[in-house]
Amino acid sequence: MGIDITSLLTQQCALDPAHTILVGVSGGPDSLCLLHLLHTAGYPLIVACLDHGLRLESAAEVHMVEQIAQTMGVDFVSQAVDTPRFASQAGLSIEAAARQLRYQFLFAQANRINAQAVAVGHTADDQAETVLMHLLRGAGLAGLKGMQFRSWLTSLSPEIPLVRPLLTTWRSQVLEYCQQYALSPSLDATNQSLDYFRNRLRLEILPYLEQYQPNLRQHLVRMAGTLALDYELLHSQVQSVWDELLLDQGQGYLAFHRVKFLACQLPIQRHLLRQAMLSLRTGMQDVELAMVERARLSLEAASGHHPGDVGAGLQLQIEGNTFWVIVRGVVLPAGGWPAVLPDQVLELPIPGNLLLPADWVLQAALLSSQEAADLIVANQDPYQAWFDSSRLKFPLVMRHRQPGDRMQPAGMAGKSVKLSDLMINLKLPYRSRSTWPVVCAGDQVIWVPGCRQSHIALPDASTQQVLSLRLIHLPVDPGTL
Repeated sequence: MGIDITSLLTQQCALDPAHTILVGVSGGPDSLCLLHLLHTAGYPLIVACLDHGLRLESAAEVHMVEQIAQTMGVDFVSQAVDTPRFASQAGLSIEAAARQLRYQFLFAQANRINAQAVAVGHTADDQAETVLMHLLRGAGLAGLKGMQFRSWLTSLSPEIPLVRPLLTTWRSQVLEYCQQYALSPSLDATNQSLDYFRNRLRLEILPYLEQYQPNLRQHLVRMAGTLALDYELLHSQVQSVWDELLLDQGQGYLAFHRVKFLACQLPIQRHLLRQAMLSLRTGMQDVELAMVERARLSLEAASGHHPGDVGAGLQLQIEGNTFWVIVRGVVLPAGGWPAVLPDQVLELPIPGNLLLPADWVLQAALLSSQEAADLIVANQDPYQAWFDSSRLKFPLVMRHRQPGDRMQPAGMAGKSVKLSDLMINLKLPYRSRSTWPVVCAGDQVIWVPGCRQSHIALPDASTQQVLSLRLIHLPVDPGTL
């Protein structure tokens, strides 16, 4: 039995016969069938195979795929990963972790060679299983529309699409095709394991339901196609809001305008959060409503709180009018605030200028008490501090906050406070606290720029020489300072 996907390749998948496709091949029937079809159709290909490290025979299967590619005269790339370790670190199921690692590998290779698309072998049976799985988990429209012929995993590549040319081809057709063309696929024994939800659904739930509706799989696939059109209408509205609210994005994080988000209608809020989570977690096929609601409701919390877990290794962090959806463990950009790089201890040149990242400069100057008197009285700048130089222990250094750091702020009668508490009370952005600069004399913190100055060495009537410290943000030529 033949399989004709010629029109699907050029129309639904929008593939150009002259440009290279990276095709993901595991060695199973579906991917092997897809490889043969694409090769027969004359598309330039590169075969990519990932060893998930889940089975003893997986390395041999990768070698088998490599031999098939060589026989076809097609270039081949592979990689081995430790899926269980990644799943544990990322807080994902084995299934989700394997999927995420697979797509990270495929798109890394596709970006490297500038492929026109990544092609995978999902079939109509996979579509039916996916839709039913989402239905059982209580998914909304986004989940019930199932997979598409052409889609994007924007966190991996905003330009290279993922295509599924076999999405209307049934598994029985694939097996007949493999037999017809003497293809010898490997059979993954874990596909029969009831430890995985998808396997239980395929082997137990679907056959049971088909006792009541023999054409259930066809109905599920048809429903997905209908709902996909409805989803496109909603998605166009969500995308418009996304473009308006998105403030920043990078590897493992997205930032949005919080006030504008809260002004959106509830369905738009939910779909935007869902889209953000899926774009960061390519291992997830859908996002449960409970996850979305945890994130949405926490957006009403006070600004500047610690990142809160929402599930699947994702966190939500709020900073005033901005909220971040982040992968746990990702370090957010400094945001233009003053910072000291990890493990740096910088000695202050006195007098002189100390250059910091993001165009911040610490200026140190020595003034007579007469020169400084009026300036000290008029000072309202938390980024400027004044000290009696004769009562300081030199050299002065600038570093970031360390565990256990305390300070005796001026005006508190010598009482000390934890720097961590001080930064929280003064609402410093959470992601900046660990690298925020502090100035020390010996083992004493004497100044936290932008926050407080210590009572140590405050100028008084007996002061003869004043040390002026000022932290400024001036993107200018350092030679002009």
